[in-house]
Amino acid sequence: MDKLPLIHILPTVLFLSGPLLQSSEHAKSPAPSPKHAKLKLWNDSALQDWWKNHQGPEKVVSGARELLATLQSAQQQHGLAKVLANKHFIGWLRHLAWLRLFPPDYSDHDYFSRQENFTAFRALSSRRELVNLTVTSMSCRDHPSGVLKVLCEIEKNAPKDLGQYNKLAVAFALVWDQPFPSYWPHPKVEGKNIPRGDSSVARRFSFMIDAMRDNRLVMDPRKLSIRELTFVVDTPVELRELAYVRQIKLQSSRKLEQLYSVVPYDHSRIQNETYSWPHGPYRLIEIGRRKGGICMDQAYFVAHAGKSMGIPTVLFMGQGRSGDHAWVGFLTGPRQWKLDAARWQGENYPVGLAFDPQTWRRFSDQQMEYSIKAEGDSPAVARGKLVLAWAALNRRHFSYPDILGAAAQSMPRSFEPWELKAEWLEENQPDLALHQVFWERWITHFSGEREMKARGQMQLLRILRKLGNNAAAERIGRQIVAENKSKRFDLGIAIAADAIFDQQNAGHWEKAAKEYEQAIQRFSKQAGGHLFYNLVQPYVQACLSAGQPSHARAALKVADSVLRPEPRSILANDLGKLRGQVR
Repeated sequence: MDKLPLIHILPTVLFLSGPLLQSSEHAKSPAPSPKHAKLKLWNDSALQDWWKNHQGPEKVVSGARELLATLQSAQQQHGLAKVLANKHFIGWLRHLAWLRLFPPDYSDHDYFSRQENFTAFRALSSRRELVNLTVTSMSCRDHPSGVLKVLCEIEKNAPKDLGQYNKLAVAFALVWDQPFPSYWPHPKVEGKNIPRGDSSVARRFSFMIDAMRDNRLVMDPRKLSIRELTFVVDTPVELRELAYVRQIKLQSSRKLEQLYSVVPYDHSRIQNETYSWPHGPYRLIEIGRRKGGICMDQAYFVAHAGKSMGIPTVLFMGQGRSGDHAWVGFLTGPRQWKLDAARWQGENYPVGLAFDPQTWRRFSDQQMEYSIKAEGDSPAVARGKLVLAWAALNRRHFSYPDILGAAAQSMPRSFEPWELKAEWLEENQPDLALHQVFWERWITHFSGEREMKARGQMQLLRILRKLGNNAAAERIGRQIVAENKSKRFDLGIAIAADAIFDQQNAGHWEKAAKEYEQAIQRFSKQAGGHLFYNLVQPYVQACLSAGQPSHARAALKVADSVLRPEPRSILANDLGKLRGQVR
């Protein structure tokens, strides 16, 4: 089916603003319009003709709208599977996915209303490899016009370097398309103290390339994947911060962990319960040479040293026997990550959490192990990302859930299509039985990834409760706890705590107390930060707030029998504060 026959154009408004249908399984296809348009063969000549016929921004916007209607009609006539297997459909889809980055309301846009920036967009559009890399790397959670704005700035300021370093440019665009979180990089430093600056992404792009040419990078950005590069460019600190820490001599990325020794550990801050940075500006020179720091500061320093040298790094935070801890993950070689640098094994951290620099959502080290490490420059993932772009263009189309399903088939280790389908169900599908089927499929699909499987189990548990199937819900709850009692005991604690808090909220204090004591004993061997912060502390505080001091005292006594934090650790100090509240 390389050549598609004459097809119908459907009214654009039907898909851009029409109501969402409840489910693709029950939705009726819209009736075709009597208008017709032929889907042209995809080739270089056809693409050049398109740009010749769409010179100005208004023509580009209207042309994108017409192309969307044409492709939607092709899908309606031939079916989703056939059009996604057709090279001409895919070629025009790739073109449309690029066009969607240019905002339809460009005339009111503070950036793209200016002719010079539209000119930059047209110049970028002639860079076929960059266009393809962009549309096959984006997430549905990226900001399209934000991505394009970054690329336009690089096109205007460093056009000669774009061809050789296009992956680096795309990585900057995917990270800098939206603001960094206000609570970046970690909660132990105030945002006002972080030396943010040099907001010109084009300047940052050139800063990296200059370092490459001066042989000051440990890893060549041209040899890394775009996904890996997002973990290099994900810092907003002043460039002089990176220039300072780049002075450290490092022969190989495998030696990055040794830089922990550069930052003296400040034991006095733990003894004085000063967990947040107390020294004003959070500069790397203050951390590494003058003040020292605790684990959060050490991890921040090492991660930025790596980024300054072109090494992808990620800062993880977790809970262990003594409370909060931070460590670093970094790339050691082609597609090879070390995710536990300075992760104290004796503290038994079940999971570490970090920011995904492309979306700024939280994700875990285990999710990274399962999904991101497998991506690289895989053609299957690139295809799946393009299908996701088609889904984004059809967010209000009846076939949206089916398109997400096609994306999931192309990249089975990706979470995004499944998460987007879950969001769609929550927003549009009141039939809980369909929710149950979806979450059962989720559990089966992610049976090899403990955290995602448990997430599906917990959602299924809640659906079963809403359906009144309490026996099945209890079985699922016991299954979650049993499957996650050792390595991911934090998930077991979370599900046990959820049931206990339900009893508290219902006023069943005796039953809540009994289940609380059972949970404490069940997880006594893993007792630490997760047990304290996710069960003990909120349980005791809820007892106090509800006027149940005797239950609070009894709960604290049970916790004291199993919690044995290191003296003067974060957990020991917080446990002492809770005792004070109970007294």
